[in-house]
Amino acid sequence: MKLFVYGTLKRGFGLHTIIRDDWTRIGRATLHNYKMYKSPVGSFPIIMESEDGAVKGELYETDDIDALAVTDYVEGFPELYDRKKVTVYQGKRKHKAYVYYVGQSQLTNHIITPKLIPNGIW
Repeated sequence: MKLFVYGTLKRGFGLHTIIRDDWTRIGRATLHNYKMYKSPVGSFPIIMESEDGAVKGELYETDDIDALAVTDYVEGFPELYDRKKVTVYQGKRKHKAYVYYVGQSQLTNHIITPKLIPNGIW
């Protein structure tokens, strides 16, 4: 099972300790057709589907099925974020991975319009 992270779960950020022991880093990756925004309710990014845009992040892998339950809890799934399987790219290599994103039902939980992060890097 793979997980694409793009914000505070990445190496060097505050919540990385949550995934450090149970997930193995594969490397940098890119998720297309999403845009990144700064959440208006905290100092963390959110991503939303779009016709264009790309988000840069890191790809992780684990065999521990319970590890996803931990990240679900930390990410506030399904209230703050939704989660789905997407295709992420490492150059020309494709990977199927879970990602946490904000859909329409979660957007109302963020109260106001989030601010776009044009380069897609947190």
